[in-house]
Amino acid sequence: MRRFLIISLLAGLGLTALAPSARADEVQIQEAAPDRYVVVKGDTLWDISGRFLKQPWRWPEIWQLNKEQIKNPHWIYPGDVIVLDRNAHPPRLSLQRGGGAGAAGDDDQAGQGSEDGKRARRGPAIQTLPHQAAIPSVPLRDVQAFMGHPLVVEPGEMEGLPKVVAFDGDRSLASNGDTLFVQGALPAGVTAFQVFHPGEALRDPATGEILAYRADYVGDVRLSEAGEISRFTITRNDREIGEGDRLMAPESSPEVSFVPSAPPKEVSGHVISLTEGHTMAARHEVVVVSLGLRDGVQPGSILAVYPSQDEVTVYRERKLLLPETRSGLLFVFRSFDRVSYALVVQSQRTLHVPDLVRNP
Repeated sequence: MRRFLIISLLAGLGLTALAPSARADEVQIQEAAPDRYVVVKGDTLWDISGRFLKQPWRWPEIWQLNKEQIKNPHWIYPGDVIVLDRNAHPPRLSLQRGGGAGAAGDDDQAGQGSEDGKRARRGPAIQTLPHQAAIPSVPLRDVQAFMGHPLVVEPGEMEGLPKVVAFDGDRSLASNGDTLFVQGALPAGVTAFQVFHPGEALRDPATGEILAYRADYVGDVRLSEAGEISRFTITRNDREIGEGDRLMAPESSPEVSFVPSAPPKEVSGHVISLTEGHTMAARHEVVVVSLGLRDGVQPGSILAVYPSQDEVTVYRERKLLLPETRSGLLFVFRSFDRVSYALVVQSQRTLHVPDLVRNP
């Protein structure tokens, strides 16, 4: 009877979040989480999240960030102080602007007095400050090679791109300083192009559908003379350019700083490709997954990876299916319509094609 009265009283006061079923979904703080942490150069959002949370991708929940704030990379800088309020329910983080961000005025006093309570309720102040000072989501050295190049081409897009058809002189490959000839319509006003080699077809393992084609960057060229067959000069090459390679206008380098968060809806896909020449992947390596913008997966999305088939042979013949065990976590840093590139940020075992990818 007493237990019934207590539960009824809690429900009447709006405290049903204390029920066991609700507590299971609460944000869990690391046992050794600091009360205050000063951001230093070299930190990443993922690393800082892991200092405070057992589930780092739930970072936006304790900041009370909205969708636009989650996408904004200009918000944490070296010298800032992150403060954990353990007495809040659920726990809350607030931000005290440090000298490293170059901010001035009242915002420098955030976290003191009544202003601290306001900031804890609305999340960190978002300020547009020098981009080079903001800390990235993941280590730039791990993803730099995958930024600023096309990476993938949508099915059907390949045939419409200008194609390398010949070189100056009797050769089948060319390198820096050489002249090459290109067939196909060029976009008006563009004189500098990136050259890529059409790579492997990225297929959905479940359906066999081609989701995209890998675009392997090989170099840069500059237009010398436009025409039905246009003349170009190679200004840079990472590998030799060959006949059949394609040209695309250069893209601006995308941002690589996003707050980690789970996809907004349930998703399910596969690891469909690894770094060139690799047969497995581990922490700090990059994989391609069969989920993209159309699935709600975007830069900052966190995905969990599971073995596609985890079984062992028992007594030489009988196959025994083992309980599902998570292989690791992925941090998406570039997304296209139907595929995404992701960094392995945690790995309990090596990842392979076609491992399963789902919500964390």
